Amino acid sequence: MRINTNITAIMANSHLQKNDNALGKSLERLSSGLKLNRSADNSAGMAISAKMRAQIKGLDQANNNASDGVSVIQSAEGALGEVHSMLQRMRELAVQGANGTNTDEDRDAIQKEMEALQEEIDRIGTDTEFNNRPLLDGTWDRRRYPDTVGVNVTEISNSVQAGDYKLTIIQGAEQATTTLTATNTTANLTDKVGAKGKIVINGYDIPIKEDDTKADVLAKITEAADRLNLEVEFQNNYQSIKLTSYEYGSEQEITVYCEDESYVPAFGLSSNNTNYSDEAKITLTGNTTGNTTASGTISINVRNKDTNQVETVNIPINAGDTKEDILKNITTQIDTLNATEQKINVNYDKDNITFTSYEGNASAIPGNGSKYEVSVTCTNCLVPAQDGKIQEMFGFPIEKETVQGENMKADFTINGDRVGFSNTAILSAQGNKLTITDQGGFRMEYEIENGVLGEVGVEVMDIGTMTIHVGANEGQIIDVCIPEVSKEALGLTYLNCRSQFGCEKAISLLDDAISKISSIRSSLGAYQNRMDTAMSSLSVTHENMTAAISRLEDTDMSSEMTEYTKYTVLQQAATAMVAQANERPQTVLQLLQ
Repeated sequence: MRINTNITAIMANSHLQKNDNALGKSLERLSSGLKLNRSADNSAGMAISAKMRAQIKGLDQANNNASDGVSVIQSAEGALGEVHSMLQRMRELAVQGANGTNTDEDRDAIQKEMEALQEEIDRIGTDTEFNNRPLLDGTWDRRRYPDTVGVNVTEISNSVQAGDYKLTIIQGAEQATTTLTATNTTANLTDKVGAKGKIVINGYDIPIKEDDTKADVLAKITEAADRLNLEVEFQNNYQSIKLTSYEYGSEQEITVYCEDESYVPAFGLSSNNTNYSDEAKITLTGNTTGNTTASGTISINVRNKDTNQVETVNIPINAGDTKEDILKNITTQIDTLNATEQKINVNYDKDNITFTSYEGNASAIPGNGSKYEVSVTCTNCLVPAQDGKIQEMFGFPIEKETVQGENMKADFTINGDRVGFSNTAILSAQGNKLTITDQGGFRMEYEIENGVLGEVGVEVMDIGTMTIHVGANEGQIIDVCIPEVSKEALGLTYLNCRSQFGCEKAISLLDDAISKISSIRSSLGAYQNRMDTAMSSLSVTHENMTAAISRLEDTDMSSEMTEYTKYTVLQQAATAMVAQANERPQTVLQLLQ
């Protein structure tokens, strides 16, 4: 037996220390709830835990980002909802103004409301913000950079890939324009027209009075042009009138003519209510020649004074009938009326026509003693005046003349090849606007100023959109594109409802604007649905990753209590054994006795 080295005590003490360390770790796990309190506990697990915790925190923030993105979209979509309502109201006003029962004053009131609504659309486009960031002014639209001044890409769809796109402009768009030149070059601004009539421009009537001066009529033409979105220019010392549409393209038309109401009736047949003649004789005098310009009817009525019976013959007049045609029809119908008894005699020369009643037989002498009375009524029995004063003074034609603008012409081919556009892309032109469509929702719209010809290119880039980070890692994003909203972007710059012609055009323009806002709102709705889905996915991923890190880091309290109990008992046993081992060297004293 050895007393210098108590091997048994050393061994017991070593186990006591191990049990104490194990018990301390068990207590640490139980008190912290974690089984990974330091890297020494599980170095690989600690590294995995750190990465997973970074992911979880990233998922939390990504969920918040997506929620902010939904708020942005809802703010923009709410503003667009108001724009939609205003466009619907504007279309309602346009339909109202297109009705022929409205006066110019009525349409002026409609136009004032239209302009107020347009201003509000522009205000919403510039003032709608989220966190002091504008939403509808085009800030968040994809960037495109034309290489030619005068070329503007007004719209691109999400299907358009980044890259270079080139076109060749073959012919620029043209406005509708017409120049009317007076044949009466001696007329000055103070000369009176001297003829009653009206000038018609695109269906808008400009009434002319006989005592109107040339200056008065020119002022009326200027006012009418303003209502019709036409630019008016007086040339050659007011002898020529040039009318030009503000817009370009084949849809732009200018139709002009004049109706000179100094027209006189053929043979004087203009009365709508000629009384029965007490003289039993009616002479109607005309002083023109030419063809009728409208259909009508001559009615000849014969009344028997004894019986008060009235007989009527109606003589149809067709547009284009000559004076000879009218006289032939009158003679034929009079013969029909006189078939049983001679009642009326008709005589005419170059300018006059006379209806005279007979006593009752062919040999009787016509005169005041006739038992028959005659009346003549006529509608639209007019032939054009030969002086044409309005036409001569202003150059407006008698017959309708229409001029149209021209659409621009363009082509995809650049030196025999297409650049950027596929072989299935289709190009269409309307005025100075080009639209290119292709498969997969590809759409690009150009607006090209007059005078731009030849090769033009545009670089489309994947920048400018609002990037919403909806993931825990790099590149996990949703790009939100919000186009510009303004009256110009919606094609309402030339909206003018001050005439029936303008109201008809406004209906079509507003239909296109409503369609465009609907498309933008549809896209925003799709973005919001994506973000709602992203938030749902983030929540599920967050839940699963939290469960995974819990399994890696958290203490299983039930299992750990079992370990704690074991190490407590072992520690107590080891302590007892150390005490016993320390007492063993005392047995040596018995040997020394």
